[in-house]
Amino acid sequence: AHIRLARIRQEQGRVEDAIGLLNEVIKSDPYDAPAYVELARVNEQVGRMDVATGLLKKILAFDPGNQTARKLLKGLADRR
Repeated sequence: AHIRLARIRQEQGRVEDAIGLLNEVIKSDPYDAPAYVELARVNEQVGRMDVATGLLKKILAFDPGNQTARKLLKGLADRR
């Protein structure tokens, strides 16, 4: 539910609110890969590429088979 609300906040241009919601999800479950993915996407969209890259690498540290994180990380690397 929080991830969906974060997407709505992001669409409304309330990026910092979206980031706050996603950080709450991660704080309550530090292994919530979808929350990390969404947080990485939000950071990427506002130009925080290093933050997005770090979040994606963190996912892969605890979930090495996460294909979404791998694809997004490759996409970030390809744009550099």
